[in-house]
Amino acid sequence: MIVPEMNLGQLSMLLRSQYLKDIIGYNMVRGLPFTTAEIMEAAMEVLHD
Repeated sequence: MIVPEMNLGQLSMLLRSQYLKDIIGYNMVRGLPFTTAEIMEAAMEVLHD
C-alpha cells in the first residue's frame, strides 16, 4: 500500500502499527498538494521494483 502524505509519515506509522502491513510512504513537505503525475510516478516506481 502506498500512502501519500503531506507530512513526515505519521499516518504510515499508525497503519503499520495497527494493521501490521507493509506500508510505503510517499512523503512530501513542501506546502503544495500532490499532482496526479507525482503519485502515478511513485506508484510506477514501486511496481517496477
